[in-house]
Amino acid sequence: MVWTLLFIPLAATGTHKAIRANEQLLQRLDSIIEHSDTLEAVKEARISAMRSRFHRTRDPRVKLEQSMRLYDEYLVYDSDSAIRYAAEASRLARRLMPDNAALLAACNIKEAYALGAGGFFDDAVSRLEKVNPEDLSIDQRVEYYITAEYVYSMRTLYLQGCRKTSDSSVNLTLDSRMALIDLSRQNHPEVLWIPIAMAIECGNVDHVPDSIIANLREAVEASTTPSRQTAINSYWLGRYYQLKNDEEQMIHYLAVSAINDALIENRDIASVIDLADWLFHNGDRLRGYNYYVYSSDQVSSYHNRNRLLNMAEKLAAMRDAYHDDVQLHDRRMKVLVGALLVLLMGLIVAAARIVRENRRLKQARTALSDVNGRLKNTIVQRDSAIKALEKTNNELTEANDIKRGVVAFAFQLTADHINAIDDFRKKLLRKYKLNQQADIATILEDTDLNKERYRDFYRAFDSTVLSIFPRFVEEYNADQPEEFRADASAIEKAATLNTRQRIYALRRLGVEKSADIARMLNVSIRTVYNNRNQGVPAPE
Repeated sequence: MVWTLLFIPLAATGTHKAIRANEQLLQRLDSIIEHSDTLEAVKEARISAMRSRFHRTRDPRVKLEQSMRLYDEYLVYDSDSAIRYAAEASRLARRLMPDNAALLAACNIKEAYALGAGGFFDDAVSRLEKVNPEDLSIDQRVEYYITAEYVYSMRTLYLQGCRKTSDSSVNLTLDSRMALIDLSRQNHPEVLWIPIAMAIECGNVDHVPDSIIANLREAVEASTTPSRQTAINSYWLGRYYQLKNDEEQMIHYLAVSAINDALIENRDIASVIDLADWLFHNGDRLRGYNYYVYSSDQVSSYHNRNRLLNMAEKLAAMRDAYHDDVQLHDRRMKVLVGALLVLLMGLIVAAARIVRENRRLKQARTALSDVNGRLKNTIVQRDSAIKALEKTNNELTEANDIKRGVVAFAFQLTADHINAIDDFRKKLLRKYKLNQQADIATILEDTDLNKERYRDFYRAFDSTVLSIFPRFVEEYNADQPEEFRADASAIEKAATLNTRQRIYALRRLGVEKSADIARMLNVSIRTVYNNRNQGVPAPE
């Protein structure tokens, strides 16, 4: 909301498409106007040097030449000084070369232009009446009719309200323009703009041939140094595109014309005034105002009375517009200040609420941190309980496996023992029936009989232990010194344990009494004792 209010006064500034498209050109013109004092100082230094030469010389012919040059320098710079040096040139020409009609005509034309620019229209007309255009060369006729068109048109504007005099000036203006149109058909470079100017004066630019526009644009683009002619050509192109509603091209050529005028210190300017007027009413009032001020200073320095009157009217309109802008700005500032106050109150309320919510959030974070701490402890306890439960489950699973293995082993051993007893009974019964008492006695006296049975027992015992304890060798080696550790691959291949390992297996099954272990394995109690202590070699 704040940014929207801040940009309301700026929304209409420099936003026109034509301004954006020509911004670089306008910035160049801004820079030239900003440094116009430097350009003026250069011109003043040049004029000062020329005036010094003019006053030092004693030769009238040199003075005539210097007067003509000073007139050219002052022509669009200071109308009063241009009038003076044009008059001086005319005086010297009449005295030195009274029979040189071309020179006298040139001096009268120059003096007429300077007098017209200064607002002395009657005197300017009297100088023009001394010239017969039919006796002039084509270049002089061009200069004559341009001067005549300028003087009579300016006189028409100045004498509005005096109908009789105004009508005669209008007729003379039209005659001059018709003569210039005839000269333009000869493609004279100084009057290429005439057909466009005439079409603009008639309010009909649709019938201007494209070739004329192309020739004028080519002349402007081919210009490499600032000149008054380029400024004039560009100005009329700008006016042409204005009536064609092509504002982008209009701004472009008016800016080119203004730049040429500013660089040559042409104070009899029209392009900057038209450009200022358009910018002021189309979104770039600050730039338009600067151009107005610059134009006013230039016209005032040039001493063009007619343009001063026109500028006074424009400056009054500009003052009124600025007054309206200031009032609008004041209203917007009041709205902006009110909005800012509302926003400030809202920010204060929001800040208070944020502080309160931050306190609540801090308390909630503290409580959450405590809950997280308790939860972490609970998780640790849960993990410990799970691990203990897993260990217990593993032990129970292992105990169940052991029980199942021991039961199977016991059943198998019992069955084998019963079968062995039955086989032994049958064997003795056959011997008895055959009355072979001696063989029966021999069998009963054989001490190896039980050894064979124990070998079968050891084989079954070893197989059962290795099946119910998959990690038997690993657990056994973990509890034994280096010299008693078993070779896992050898045991896995032979599926046979030694006496020390069988004692470890019985203890793993829960048999702890040495007498019980000795009776089960058919070994002495001493053997069991020795193999239960580390460092004692196990007998085979």
